[in-house]
Amino acid sequence: MNNLIPPFILQQFQNGRFSGQFTAVSLFIDIAGFTTLSEQLVPHGKQGAELLADTMTAVFDPMLAAVFGCGGIVTGFAGDSFTALFPITADEAAVYQQALVAAQTIQQQFQQQPIRHTMLGDFSFAVKIGLANGAVQWGILKGDGERPLHAYYFRGTAVTACVLAEQQAGQGDLILSPHAAAQLAAVVTTEPAPAAHQRVLEVTAPLPAIQPVTVQKTAPEQLLPFFAPELLYLPAQGEFRPVVTAFLGVTGIPTPARLEQLMNLVFPLVQQYGGTLSRLDFGDKGCNILLFWGTPVSYENNIVRALDCLLDLRQALDQQQATMSTNDASTPHFRAGVTYHRMYAGRV
Repeated sequence: MNNLIPPFILQQFQNGRFSGQFTAVSLFIDIAGFTTLSEQLVPHGKQGAELLADTMTAVFDPMLAAVFGCGGIVTGFAGDSFTALFPITADEAAVYQQALVAAQTIQQQFQQQPIRHTMLGDFSFAVKIGLANGAVQWGILKGDGERPLHAYYFRGTAVTACVLAEQQAGQGDLILSPHAAAQLAAVVTTEPAPAAHQRVLEVTAPLPAIQPVTVQKTAPEQLLPFFAPELLYLPAQGEFRPVVTAFLGVTGIPTPARLEQLMNLVFPLVQQYGGTLSRLDFGDKGCNILLFWGTPVSYENNIVRALDCLLDLRQALDQQQATMSTNDASTPHFRAGVTYHRMYAGRV
């Protein structure tokens, strides 16, 4: 079974720990090219799905190997981007350099192979990387309902700062936050980038080597607290299928307690209406929740189910907010967007 959640989270869960914090160097990696690839492969059905899965594996496997080989934690994926955290130890300078090695390795991967040649055409890819640092808060939330599931999250200045750094990047750039640039000044040359950030031009000193890492596969039963069995036992071969996607933006600054209150509304309603909670994320779009209808289980009325779920969620959230202070900045506010289209559903 592929690792569907970070081993860090699984270990904390097994040890009975459901929240914590640490400081970290952070990377936000955003890949351009998969949207075009997916759109062009959908008409090719099974062959297109196989090619998409193979291409995703070819692109992402070396990036993940670089992160893991430098001691990083991949917190999760948001479409064609992901965040990696490198917990700071007593040797702080070494951790910054390890994160830099991972970032530079990923940058060079796209410089050396910007085009992927396939039997269905040639496809271009590019990457933008932000490197920063800060505090990290993590949590594991348990839902209500007949079959309660859990969701996890990472948040904090380390997450928001690397996203901000990436937002100053052009294609192919590696951008450092002001503090990270100061920490790495002895090993890189840079030039100014927007918002007081720095663009890396060259690495000028030897850096630590990436260490080979064998990532242990996770047994499906260990993941049952986080995922429905239907998701864990999907066929190895994915497919393009019609899916309703609901993107929920949570405005305001939800405290951990308020976030738990919100998710206690989300969990049972999504389960009631046959949806799937894909992720709870703090990234380049703030706090957001991604939901699917149509994968791994599909119904004839997926659209109706999704809309009914969101309307009930809005009503429940309005009732919850009516008991809270309107001046409380931690009170979550809710907005949602819904699409219906064919997308790849399967393991990679």
